[in-house]
Amino acid sequence: MKGFVAGQRSRFEHPLFRATKTRPYCRGYAWDWIVAHAIWSPDGYDDDVGGRVVKLARGQLSYSIRFMAEKWGWSRTATERFIKRLETETMIRTATGTGQLVITVCNYDKYQAEQEESGTATGTATGTAAGQQRDSSGTKNNKDNKDNTDQGHQAGSVFNPSAAFEACQKMLDDHGYDRGRFEVSAGSYEAMINLLRDGVPVHALSAAAGSVPANRAADITMPPSYIAKIFRENRDRFMAIPPPDPGMAAYGKAVAQWQADGRQGQMPRIEDYTTIRKAANDG
Repeated sequence: MKGFVAGQRSRFEHPLFRATKTRPYCRGYAWDWIVAHAIWSPDGYDDDVGGRVVKLARGQLSYSIRFMAEKWGWSRTATERFIKRLETETMIRTATGTGQLVITVCNYDKYQAEQEESGTATGTATGTAAGQQRDSSGTKNNKDNKDNTDQGHQAGSVFNPSAAFEACQKMLDDHGYDRGRFEVSAGSYEAMINLLRDGVPVHALSAAAGSVPANRAADITMPPSYIAKIFRENRDRFMAIPPPDPGMAAYGKAVAQWQADGRQGQMPRIEDYTTIRKAANDG
């Protein structure tokens, strides 16, 4: 049997397929994980590797042996042997000049070409940004589109992984999580980004992050996984929270700027920013 099939990247986080110490990945699924987590974009991707920004090219990924071992349910020794075997079989190339392992998938274009030509590419994840993705027409999504991320990835919209990554970082900062310690340890935002990709609004996921007391949040070593777990366990409650009023957000920024300017002139009026007042004025 020949040819290729498209696969959903988030399947690796599904409870049915997630690896554990008692149910580790087979070698074929570990290889599938590697291909699925390589950069798809022809322009590459600027990734945070070992605390430095490194330009990863199409078909490359960078994870530590420890991280991959945890994801696959393997020992570090077994993971190292498998990576070496793949390199011996010329399925991958490796480099460590950045201070962390960078893997290049050989023949990546061959694996991806048929999917991209047919417009069914699902994209691939990378590093802490956890990936880039094509839309249903197979076109690149390398432009910022913050509105799509704020509302979650709705059907027919283009998901923006960069904006999602920044939104996740902001959530950790806003709610007292130790983002620096987490990122230095090569942590991944994949668990949170997958929820945003599946249509969860930013404000709902942020509410889940904010449900943890700040003094406790600072001690959580893997915030994205923890926040995603809280959200899934209380999904209905967090999804029922209405989105923030953009007018109120704009009003808050205007007041903050007025204060920063030494309270010069008249204080901004809330009536000028709310939707109801604007509609009345427009009429």
